[in-house]
Amino acid sequence: MEAHGFEPEDLYNDPNLAVFHGQDFLKYRIHHMNVGPFGFSPHTEMMNPIILPYKPIKLKTKQNEKRKYSRTDKFIRSFFRI
Repeated sequence: MEAHGFEPEDLYNDPNLAVFHGQDFLKYRIHHMNVGPFGFSPHTEMMNPIILPYKPIKLKTKQNEKRKYSRTDKFIRSFFRI
């Protein structure tokens, strides 16, 4: 993530983005840390990247929606997030 991303199309709407993006680049070159929206981070593409395992999301299907649960089942399912 970048503190100030840069898209050439956005220059027409806000020309200051080019200046802010340039400032972030200079901060990166000086500190050798990623400059993100929440400050500096030592994790860059080249040094110690954070790689998370892929976890597919479970989509609701119509079969699951048709199922009727009792109050107890609903409580247990919500408590254990099943």
